[in-house]
Amino acid sequence: MMGAGVRLIAMMTLLASAGMVRAAPPAEASAEQVNLNCDAISYRGTIDAKTMKMLEPAHDLDKVATILSKAGYVFDRGRGMLTIALPPKTRAEIDELPPGEPIVLPSKDGGVVCVLVPSSDSV
Repeated sequence: MMGAGVRLIAMMTLLASAGMVRAAPPAEASAEQVNLNCDAISYRGTIDAKTMKMLEPAHDLDKVATILSKAGYVFDRGRGMLTIALPPKTRAEIDELPPGEPIVLPSKDGGVVCVLVPSSDSV
């Protein structure tokens, strides 16, 4: 289970935005560390293209969990603070997402599907 203080050392490469999972721009020199307070699903490995396509219309974590379970992925669900370097453009895209929209963030061993939880110390 993911705990508070979990640090992701990865650049954001995928973003679930308005029902579309799309590639984020490459890292920029001006990327800054951003705290994301998340209700999250942490998975191992990479998600195949077919499953990613199935995730496109998923707009909440329960739907994401159902899709990942049916596809046979192992995952944990929990809440925690993720710290990640984001280029300004990507951060602006996240700020424009509707509340509760899942964001797919890759990590070294898999990834995290994060739904932002508003707090004073995060985006």
